[in-house]
This record gives sequence, structure tokens and C-alpha cells, in this order.
Amino acid sequence: MSWEVGPAYPVEEMVRHAVYQAEVREGYAKGVIESHDPYGTAETNILNQEFAVTGFQYGDPLDITIRRDGEEIFHEKTVYAKTFGDVAVGETLVFQDLASYISFGINEGSFFKKYGLEDGRVHDIEITRPPHH
Repeated sequence: MSWEVGPAYPVEEMVRHAVYQAEVREGYAKGVIESHDPYGTAETNILNQEFAVTGFQYGDPLDITIRRDGEEIFHEKTVYAKTFGDVAVGETLVFQDLASYISFGINEGSFFKKYGLEDGRVHDIEITRPPHH
């Protein structure tokens, strides 16, 4: 078997991609938005399996904060749901996506566009229980 490789790539043109580690504990999760799908669902770097440590249950209201360059661009109470059908059209939700990561979406809408998220930018996220819950 033979392998072919392309031309050499100049080392000075290589770009390092930062890898962010999620932080998860009882009642708290912190991470970053890693990507989005064609429908505008924002996928985080928090694995569904790790998220279980938080103790959050489907139906729980969660306090979600998203920051870009330290500036808060989203802060709302959002339900942790199993499916988009669990929330009204136009409502936001936190859910476990099929790629095994916690994601944010809008039923019949684009979370990514609505909240001005940008490709190539770091969006820090925090998920907690709302005060007085």
C-alpha cells in the first residue's frame, strides 16, 4: 500500500487552534461554544456525559450567560429540555445534541443568528441554577 501526501506546508503559516476544557460540578457548568449547525444551534464543548454531574434534570430552568471578550451578550433563564418540541416556537432551550455535546437552540429559529454569535470568536458560557430555584 502506498500513501500520497500533498505539498509541504510552511510552518510559519500554521495556525494553532486553542482547546478549551469544560468545567463541570454540581449545579454549575462552564465552557465555550465550539461550533454551530446549519440551523443555528450552538454546540458547546461540554460533553453530555460530563453535564450529568451538574444534577440538572429535564424541565429545570437554567441560568445561561454567554460572554464574548468579557462582554455579556446573552443572559436568560432557559429550560433544559429533551427536544425542541418541549418548548414553544421561538423559545430557547438547552439540550443534549446527537454529537454528545450540550447545545443551545431556538425552536424553529437560529440561536446563533438571533444572539449575534460569530464564527471564529470565543464565546464563554456559564450554566447555573437561577437564583431562588
